[in-house]
Amino acid sequence: MLHSIQSAAFYGTILLSGVVTAPKASAASAEDEPVPVAIPASPSSVAEPAMDTPKAAKKRTIGGAGLDTQAVTVGGAADVGDSNSEKDWGFKFKGFMRAPMRVGISRSVPPANTSSDVHQNDLQFHSIPVTPDGNYTRWAFTNISPGPWAELLFQYGNQQVMMTTSIASYNITSGGWRELQDQLGIDRAFITLKFPEALGNLGGMAWDVGIFSNRYGAMGKYDGGEYETYLIGRTRLAGATATADLEVSDDARLIFEGGIGAKVDQQYQTYKASGSTYSATYDYPTWQPYPGNKVQQGTNVLAHFHAGAVLAGMLTLQAHYIGSFVKDARWNVGTTGGTSGTYPTDGSVPGYGYIQIGGLDLKLDGGWRGDGYLGYSYVKAKNALTINDSIEVLHSQGGWQLAQNYFTDGNGAIHSVAGQYTFSLAAMMMRPRPFWGQAADLTIRPFFMFNKVTGTTGGTQDVTKLKYGLDTIYSFMPMMAVGLRFDRVNPNMSDGTQTFTVFSPKLIFRSEFVTHEMIVLQYSYYHYGSAYTDPSKSDGVMPWPFGQFATVSTAKLGMQPDQHVVTLYANMWW
Repeated sequence: MLHSIQSAAFYGTILLSGVVTAPKASAASAEDEPVPVAIPASPSSVAEPAMDTPKAAKKRTIGGAGLDTQAVTVGGAADVGDSNSEKDWGFKFKGFMRAPMRVGISRSVPPANTSSDVHQNDLQFHSIPVTPDGNYTRWAFTNISPGPWAELLFQYGNQQVMMTTSIASYNITSGGWRELQDQLGIDRAFITLKFPEALGNLGGMAWDVGIFSNRYGAMGKYDGGEYETYLIGRTRLAGATATADLEVSDDARLIFEGGIGAKVDQQYQTYKASGSTYSATYDYPTWQPYPGNKVQQGTNVLAHFHAGAVLAGMLTLQAHYIGSFVKDARWNVGTTGGTSGTYPTDGSVPGYGYIQIGGLDLKLDGGWRGDGYLGYSYVKAKNALTINDSIEVLHSQGGWQLAQNYFTDGNGAIHSVAGQYTFSLAAMMMRPRPFWGQAADLTIRPFFMFNKVTGTTGGTQDVTKLKYGLDTIYSFMPMMAVGLRFDRVNPNMSDGTQTFTVFSPKLIFRSEFVTHEMIVLQYSYYHYGSAYTDPSKSDGVMPWPFGQFATVSTAKLGMQPDQHVVTLYANMWW
């Protein structure tokens, strides 16, 4: 025990000396969430001006209920533009890129129905890795080994009006193949109008109009957090969102936000005649987006409302509602293979369906106290297979993925609680001096997500899900840091065979303590429950690249998931 105390004291002394003796650096203009070393100072840590010093007029800004629409999707903060005047127009270019190499390593298990040269315990290499947490649109996703992503934002305007367009892709073709579904092209195009004095001394208003996304229930400060998902929801619509930011006192602001929109168009399924009826076909070419599972998606209309309070610039408490619904009995015969006077069966007509989401969340922007998120959401779905990706929630883009993750027929409800907290030891030790990551630091980040599925047909899919983890990073020199992440994932808490655990040590290389780029070399070790290692049981728990809703079953292949994964990636935001 005494030895442990001495070791802790010795480590604390080294870390403290690194913080105190580090040269003072000017505050960075923005933080990089993927490298959690830059934590802003708490407002209370700034020295108060003398009583006889006149206060400068405070520049009013307008905050929103979700993440900034003018920011890149992953990492990095947004700003208002190049110009300092509402009359001066300027151009701005922002972006984010991440380019990974991911290799999974395992031992072979020969299929029972083959006499090939595959032998027992041969080393196997897979790129991308065969793991249960590798698919972004499945519940088990952990984001341990992130995939490729590139996003470029082009903006023109001033502090009052700004045009934003984006180009995005999660397929970088030179290192893979040209998967056209992954080439998102021009992903957003909208105009933002800001009127900080619209409500006089009380506050201002802002509007986003065009084709864009609002993101609510994000556990990260600038993105979706460690699991890269949204507890309340992310919209993908053409429409408008209005925000009112009211300053009721020096330490309290109220935020009201609401919007409405719809999809620009809708993809139709194709059907083949079978006697006097039609049945859906799924022989789509790889370049064509998948239109959903079994049921024709209809025209989605979505509305959302949010209200919250910001206290002392530190705590933000908000209530949310999002509703996406289909009420569409039309049928486009010409695009589905039908002829005049013949239609698919009534069960294939979109008809009526909805996904409704309500929730509460609390965000902490506490300076040396850390950054945190805690939220609850309730998702209610009826005929969710008719809903397209106008709404993304809990790893599911649209209704057919929500059904894939939680209830196969699209009817049910989900109670969810999620949280994340980032603590910097150096920021606490340096208080009240502001700390911007300019010295040695140890950051600790626990995170979790809990889901309880209820109300499924006959209760057959009512399950409880839980995943949690801890990510630690020690930045001991400007150019290098070391980290260790632990994850535990249980898709069904009543069945321990479906649980798996991951340990991921990593090295981080960069040019300075506070910078916009990093290179990460990481190794991950997976420990699986028997549901993953027994091919006869794994079809329902191995979503990537085989298994449930895929083309080949893992049982037929004798496939087991990779136990070792090596990841090397570079990312940068600007």
